[in-house]
Amino acid sequence: MLTIKKITRKPRLLSGFQVVKAKITNVYNAIEDGDIAIDDMLKERITVLRNKRQEIEHKIEQYSGSQVAMMDSIDTALVKTFCEETRKKLTDPTSKFAKDYLQLLVSEIVLTESEVKFKGKYGALVGAVKFLAEKN
Repeated sequence: MLTIKKITRKPRLLSGFQVVKAKITNVYNAIEDGDIAIDDMLKERITVLRNKRQEIEHKIEQYSGSQVAMMDSIDTALVKTFCEETRKKLTDPTSKFAKDYLQLLVSEIVLTESEVKFKGKYGALVGAVKFLAEKN
């Protein structure tokens, strides 16, 4: 049985970024409108908000090149289609696909009494899923 878990970290990061950005904008607007005066406490608060904004920007950059981002970039339905196509090819005794598949995507196979688990790299799997999508 295939279990597909969709991870969506980027929207949370972007949401957090927008909240911090809005807070900074609100402070600047209040200063421009003369509603608040610049004092040491306000300067410290602005510094904290700027640092938090930079931290979130850094996390977004890290996310963009991560395995999680690769996994987020493919649709769950596409993964299901890939699995169905792969199953057909793996069970076809005339197909050379099984050997190629194992060499490309699988780094470890774990057999138990009730199941078989394939382990491999996310990058290779995402590449294979995207290749199938472009092919079809």
